[in-house]
Amino acid sequence: MVLTKRVIPCIDVDLDDEGDPAVYTGVNFENLEYTGDPV
Repeated sequence: MVLTKRVIPCIDVDLDDEGDPAVYTGVNFENLEYTGDPV
């Protein structure tokens, strides 16, 4: 039996500190980093 580790890329759109939409990316919903404006 081979055990594999799952890597789940995630993209989250949320509001930044000023209330503007912002995109955050990460892996397995950890270490989310600000990517930028979605537009």
